[in-house]
Amino acid sequence: MVNQMWALNRLFTITVSESTYLIWRIRCDWKITPEGDPSKKITETEIVNRWVKMVAERIKLDILSSDSQKYNAKQHQGKQS
Repeated sequence: MVNQMWALNRLFTITVSESTYLIWRIRCDWKITPEGDPSKKITETEIVNRWVKMVAERIKLDILSSDSQKYNAKQHQGKQS
């Protein structure tokens, strides 16, 4: 049960941090690139696609970094009770 909660907390942290970063990135892209022109807004589909790709890549990296066979003692561990 503790391991499940740790995994859910880890997923929540990844989702929130990546979402926040994407919001910041999209805002910067919109403000800097087309100088804030409202007619050149990023579409909702593009935002969803970018978010899915970002979160999937981050989760993949998290899974790889916690691979005990490959990284043995270097892996990050869940909170031990």
